[in-house]
Amino acid sequence: MASEDSVARLMSWGPGRPLAEDAYSRVLADPNFGRAARALCAGMADLAEADRALDGVFKDAGRYVAALWAMYLHATDGITLPRLKAVCASSRLLSPGRARAMLIYLQHLGYLAPEPADADARPPVRYRPTAVFREAWARHFKVALDAAALIEPAAAEVGAAMDQPGMLERFCAHHAHGLLESARASDHTAPYMAVFMHRHAGNQIAQTLVLDEDGEGFPSTRPIAINAGAMARRFAVSRIHVRRLLAAAEREGVLESTAEGVRFTEAARRFVRFNYASQLVQLLSAAAGALAGAAPEMARTG
Repeated sequence: MASEDSVARLMSWGPGRPLAEDAYSRVLADPNFGRAARALCAGMADLAEADRALDGVFKDAGRYVAALWAMYLHATDGITLPRLKAVCASSRLLSPGRARAMLIYLQHLGYLAPEPADADARPPVRYRPTAVFREAWARHFKVALDAAALIEPAAAEVGAAMDQPGMLERFCAHHAHGLLESARASDHTAPYMAVFMHRHAGNQIAQTLVLDEDGEGFPSTRPIAINAGAMARRFAVSRIHVRRLLAAAEREGVLESTAEGVRFTEAARRFVRFNYASQLVQLLSAAAGALAGAAPEMARTG
């Protein structure tokens, strides 16, 4: 069990009280930030390698946020195509036009199923997450919270409780809301976003660079040798796709080539640091909110 002090520190990130303006600075300044960011990155990569459905969801930001919004809608007023379109448009991460395709894709994965309807029921059709989706999503949040626990240890307890009744829904509601607010305020034209986050397998390819460790900082500053063939096989894309993506990253000033390989430019390193700090802040905030919802007295410990 986490100590009262550990729980109080976690609750300081809670959405019920405004986050301090230096929330991202707190994460960036934490001595375990680099370890936590790499643990988050490695955990997602391992999940993708072990689970073909999650691998498909992790292929680009659009697929991931569609799954995230679907669980968020389930946790609030239910999943329908109009509601999914509305939240996609609001986020600016996914066009409303792609929402229908994502709804079909999530059903293809066995993640969503239409709810049984009465004979006189009217559109829109409502959908529910399947047990397969719930188990996979809970597993992915457990891994993410284990990484966040390197900064706030009590976050791991929220992950361990993800199978308890209502915990997944509470966590998803807080987490997706935090991501939605962040997405609305983000610059979606940033080169890193355009090159890696929105291209097929782009984020997974970027993870191979993020995971490199030179013992000095996060992300690594040393050049990394790239094997396009190995990447193509691992992420089920063509070599040409990998080469084009890396060429686009260099053209957009995200990567720079050296005789030894490629590395992030300084501007891209700053973006990567902020991106992972943002993810960790959202995880900690959602963990605090979910914990307070499970045990309201916890909210008074901070």
